[in-house]
Amino acid sequence: MPTYEPLDDYVIVEVPKEAEKTTESGLVVAKTGDNNSKPKSGTVIAVGLGTFDYGVLEPMRIAIGDKIIFENYAANALALTPEEEQADMQYFAVSQSSVLAKVTN
Repeated sequence: MPTYEPLDDYVIVEVPKEAEKTTESGLVVAKTGDNNSKPKSGTVIAVGLGTFDYGVLEPMRIAIGDKIIFENYAANALALTPEEEQADMQYFAVSQSSVLAKVTN
């Protein structure tokens, strides 16, 4: 996996890929549009420094290792090599303002 260094208030999130659903006869079931509108969740693997507000750095409220829920449409999928496409994880760049919640135990 490449190393990502997000800028400003972006975080890089690692999300497990959803397994393709197949019928008993082996047909692949298409994903529905409704599934794409649901928020996603994942683990933060990299964090930007934050943003400047009137010359003052506003630090991030999200840290590496946090589990977060974020808006699906606000996530930017990161381009991967063909080998990484075969992996079990997907990677997204998400702005801190698009994070809906941190999951706590």
